[in-house]
Order: sequence, then C-alpha cells, then structure tokens
Amino acid sequence: MEQISQLIAYSLGPIRTRGLLALIPRGNPSRVLIVYWTDYVRTWVIWGFSGVLLAYFLTSSLGNSYFLESAKQMLAPLFWNIVVVLGLLFVLFGALAYAVQWQNMSSYFFRSSYAFLKFSSEVGALGFGALLGLLFIASYESGFSGFIDYVRLVMGMTLLGITLVLNLIVWWVTYCLHEDVETPEYFRYIGQRKRLLAALCIVSIIGISAISANTTPISSMQLTAFGGS
Repeated sequence: MEQISQLIAYSLGPIRTRGLLALIPRGNPSRVLIVYWTDYVRTWVIWGFSGVLLAYFLTSSLGNSYFLESAKQMLAPLFWNIVVVLGLLFVLFGALAYAVQWQNMSSYFFRSSYAFLKFSSEVGALGFGALLGLLFIASYESGFSGFIDYVRLVMGMTLLGITLVLNLIVWWVTYCLHEDVETPEYFRYIGQRKRLLAALCIVSIIGISAISANTTPISSMQLTAFGGS
C-alpha cells in the first residue's frame, strides 16, 4: 500500500499541493475563454452545427437524403480515436528518443504530437457541433412527444456530455502546450520526468484503445433517431 501511495503521489506531483491550479497557466483567465471561443467554438463547433442544419434543409427541400447522411459523418468517433492515439504515440516516441539522447528526433516527435492533438481537437469540435445539430433536428421533428423521444434525448445528452469532456481535455492539453501560453506547473513537472510522461501516454493509449474496441462506426441506421432518414 505504501508503494502504491508513493506512486500516486509521484504521478500527481504538484496537484497534491495546489490542486487543479497546477493544470492552469498563469495569466489572464479571460484569455482562455477568448481562445476557446475563437479557436474552438466559433471556428469548428458552430460550423459543424450549421453544416448539419444546412444538410437537413437541403434534404427536406430536394427530397434527397444524401446531404444529411453526409453531414452525419462529421461525428467520426473512430477517426477521432485514431488521431488522438497517434498524437499520444508521438509523445511516447519523443519521450523514448529523449531517454536515449536523440534530441533532434525527440523534438520532431513532440512537435508532431502537438500537431496531431490539435487536429484531433478540431475534428472533435466539428463532431460536437454536428451532434448538437442532430439533437436539435430530432427535437424539432418530434417535439419530445413520447417516452421513446425522452429516452433518445437522455441518450443524446449523455453522448453530448461525454463528447464535450473528451474534446475539452484534448483541447486543453494543446492549448497549454502552445508556445504563447505559459506552461502550467504540472505540465512542467511531467515534462521533466520523461518516464512518467511515457507511462501516462501508455495508460491513455490503452484507455482510448479500449474505448475504440467497443465503438462501432456510425451508420445511417444508428443516427436515424437524430434527424431524419
């Protein structure tokens, strides 16, 4: 038990003393909200939402389900999982290269991991906006007029919450690693401990891979409840 406690304490580092403040960059908190709105919500979420509504309008006007079926593919959970895992793998490769003193390769892998994680946060934001649009369409068509509609709403809101949390974590990591942002204390802590960084990456990869193993590609039938046929 004592060894487990020491391992947990080592993994948490400054979080034990400063709490979640160790994960937050110093500076103006309002800047975080501005960046979140401009780089995440306005750029990707709103366009995902608008794209689904436009596709629904074209499907209804032209009587062709192609537009809405195409818009539903913006959710792409398996693609998001793959991109995140690739980003984490590059972090792991960077930590391993650093351990064997391959500084140039280590820098390359870390830069590549940032690009992958940033891209995955954008893909996730687009999918989150699309999911919002599908839930809006579902409520518009049904008016929540029965028990089944209520169940669908609860399932949809649960999926919405999970999607938001996962994407927010990835976005937060990429934001904190941006060169214009002061690195939070905990990020500096694990950055100086490459073994811990590698271990966290391995645990995250295993977790996301487990989620992927239980995730099926989104088909037209699965999304029929969220906005038309």
